[in-house]
Amino acid sequence: MCENVKVIKYTFWLSIFFLMITYLVSLNIEIGFFVPNIPWLSNSFFLTVFGGMFGSTVVVLICEIKRYFINKRKIEDYFYYHSYYLCTHLLVLYNSLNTILCNADEYPDGNFLNNPKVGAIAELNALLTGDYTTLSEKNLLKTVIDKFRLSDWKIIDEFLRDCEFLNVAILQDKFESSKEELHKLLERDDIHGFVSKKDKTVVQTLEILIKEAEKCFKLTECLLQKIDNHCGGRYKWRDSKILFEQQRKNYSEDLFQKFLDKNRLKENGENISEL
Repeated sequence: MCENVKVIKYTFWLSIFFLMITYLVSLNIEIGFFVPNIPWLSNSFFLTVFGGMFGSTVVVLICEIKRYFINKRKIEDYFYYHSYYLCTHLLVLYNSLNTILCNADEYPDGNFLNNPKVGAIAELNALLTGDYTTLSEKNLLKTVIDKFRLSDWKIIDEFLRDCEFLNVAILQDKFESSKEELHKLLERDDIHGFVSKKDKTVVQTLEILIKEAEKCFKLTECLLQKIDNHCGGRYKWRDSKILFEQQRKNYSEDLFQKFLDKNRLKENGENISEL
């Protein structure tokens, strides 16, 4: 959009320039304050040339303005959906951390966060590289995006980096609980064992990551809300937000059990409305 805006501004001032010359030529025809000394040039010729150039630049300007609004809508879609996917990955991270902390008796290795974390990093980078340059510097959405790029993204990036510390916490607890066991695990290149839920370092790390994940999730929700408000609610974020909140608050192993029960009832042809 940056180049689009530059072309619009350039074409606008160029059309104003040709309009002024066309006006001066037409005024000269009426008043005659300047008479060309060259016999094969006339005011009518200048009027035709500059009038045609003015008309051409106006046509180009109109086409560029139309292209600007098309690109503007596309880039708004771009920012919304990448923010939406980022929010989805953060929700997966939040639910994974919270479920392990609250419900699991033992922890797997920290690599289980890799897939949603990599997805979140990709979406975050996409938000940082999108080009949203508008004709007006007071555009509210541009202000929101600039603020996100200036400070908010750093909070999310820091959380995604901090997720690596879960592996460190697991290894540290293993080391403290059994040096001999850690030595054996490293010898057979197997550091994917289990750590007891009672290990304090892992619990503390999970609690910190959960708080950071919730903060990042709310930041992304706020960004989505502002994008939707600016675009007149065409993305229907309120409906999506309800689903996100339900998944964030109610996610547990019970949902997984309900999923299995529902599939079992379908296979048996039973009523699943009670689930």
